[in-house]
Amino acid sequence: MRPSHRRTLCALVAAVGLPAAGSALAAPAPIDAQRERIREIEAVIVGLDGRAAQARGAEEDAAAEARRLAAEVRQATAELRTAERDRARARRVLAERIVDIYRRGTPDSVLEVLVSAGSISEAASQRVLLDRVAESDGDVLVRVGRLRDRVARVRAALTARRREAARAAVRAAGLRREAEALAERRRAALDEAQGVLARLEAAERRRQAAEAARRAAARRAAAAARAAARRAATPPPPPPPS
Repeated sequence: MRPSHRRTLCALVAAVGLPAAGSALAAPAPIDAQRERIREIEAVIVGLDGRAAQARGAEEDAAAEARRLAAEVRQATAELRTAERDRARARRVLAERIVDIYRRGTPDSVLEVLVSAGSISEAASQRVLLDRVAESDGDVLVRVGRLRDRVARVRAALTARRREAARAAVRAAGLRREAEALAERRRAALDEAQGVLARLEAAERRRQAAEAARRAAARRAAAAARAAARRAATPPPPPPPS
């Protein structure tokens, strides 16, 4: 092989083939970093979705509790109105009974009082009869009043619990909206990061295609150089005899 042809072949191999091999093996660090960022964003979104679902469940539970307590409040309100009507009726009956006793001199329920007393001696005086009748009707009034007070306390407690359940539903709704808003922003960031990754991967594919084309060209050039060297090394045929 002639020295000039040997130098040409070495230059082709050194300038074209070897650096190409090194660049082809280089790791695409930006792509790996972008993929890691996408995984981190996805993990954050999963957490936010979990928070939103938990808050949504708490919101629904609190709203259902508020509705149930509202129904109980309505029932207690109806019972309270009934108790108030009964108490007012009992007061009217007591007032009418006392007026009738003093007007007629004997109560309508004298026979009942005598029978319940067990003997006539226990109800010997008109004063005793009046006291017994008034006391009996007064007991009814007191019992109805106590029932009314108890129902009123139950209604107040139920109302307080219903308001607290409603406030809990509002708080849970706020937490849900906050988590959903954060998740929505993270999804927007994820879309952007995935777009960046797609562009990086497309650029990497173009780079690899260009690298493959360059390496193929280098192989063809090296093959051509070797062929030229072989042709140069082959001695020319002897001249034909004269």
